[in-house]
Amino acid sequence: MRTLIAPLAISLTGLSLLGCMGLLQSYPQGLQIICDAPNTCESCAEAVPEMRMRMMAREVSEKLQNAEAMATFEALSYAAPEMKAEILRNEATNNGISQCALADLWVEQDRLMWREGIEQLCAMSTTCGIFDPDDPSTVLACLDELRLTSAVESAVRNLDTANKTALAADLQKLAATHGQTTCALASAVRN
Repeated sequence: MRTLIAPLAISLTGLSLLGCMGLLQSYPQGLQIICDAPNTCESCAEAVPEMRMRMMAREVSEKLQNAEAMATFEALSYAAPEMKAEILRNEATNNGISQCALADLWVEQDRLMWREGIEQLCAMSTTCGIFDPDDPSTVLACLDELRLTSAVESAVRNLDTANKTALAADLQKLAATHGQTTCALASAVRN
């Protein structure tokens, strides 16, 4: 009996050590845990969106055992919000994972942030006290009053604010790209 226990204890110790080193979980298995986070985080269902993401991150961190998957998950936390989904989806696809619920969630969040940002931008002609329709450069000055995502703000800062006609057309095009058929700011600049 004693001769059976010693090898078993050594085997269990070895398995524990391998598990701690992340050698029992493959990189694709770790990526699958990351991708499945929105579906597997039972405690996240009732949480507000900001807390839901933190709770998912905590749960994923607890489940990951593969060092490379841990590094990928950590790198995603530093990636620009609009790039996270693409990075994760590419990594998942390159490792044989066809469905990635977390990437889908990030795409939807990005779409929502753009929509909300464009709505704020298009309402700027009535919400910004310093906006002057005769001086389209005031659009840039009004950006400081809005809380837009860096991607939306960057898109606006890249518009030609020296030319009213071009600015109005570009604002309308930006709004249309993100699901808005009209943009009051574009109309105010145009008229």
